[in-house]
Amino acid sequence: QGQPTPTNNLPMFVLPPYFLIDGVGPNSWHSINLDLAARTKTQVPNLPVFGVVFCPVETLSSSGPKIISDLQGLQLDGFVIWADGFSGNQGIEQLRYVQDFVRSLAALGKPIISLYGDAFSLALSYSGLTGYCCGICYGEKKSADQDADVEGGIPPRYYLSLLKKKVQ
Repeated sequence: QGQPTPTNNLPMFVLPPYFLIDGVGPNSWHSINLDLAARTKTQVPNLPVFGVVFCPVETLSSSGPKIISDLQGLQLDGFVIWADGFSGNQGIEQLRYVQDFVRSLAALGKPIISLYGDAFSLALSYSGLTGYCCGICYGEKKSADQDADVEGGIPPRYYLSLLKKKVQ
């Protein structure tokens, strides 16, 4: 009684399995991600399926239009972006690559969520980003091969509210 049931507590969307892509082509991880997204779409026809773009910024720059074109063909309900190792305090070129990719992807008219969040993600909302993951000490940067720091104490960090981030 009062507990959510699957009929009234459905997920917001489903993410298909995905892999880090560093290029596009017929034998790339990108093609596998596309296949997995298409299969997921057929398996859960009554739930929104979001495609995942998980790649370095350089791949967004070099292959962004092809990635968007391939995703458009799948008729997905939205997109999740994980620019590997990216943070909003990188050089202007990397910021432009991400902004241009988000703007182009937004032309498809679907929601776009970034798997990291900082002040730059807020600025990307003007380019079409509809959501991002954020929180103090969480989600400001995500790397595919990041090692978990399991030894030693947690270094002191201080939250700077004007910058909306913690620093050591």
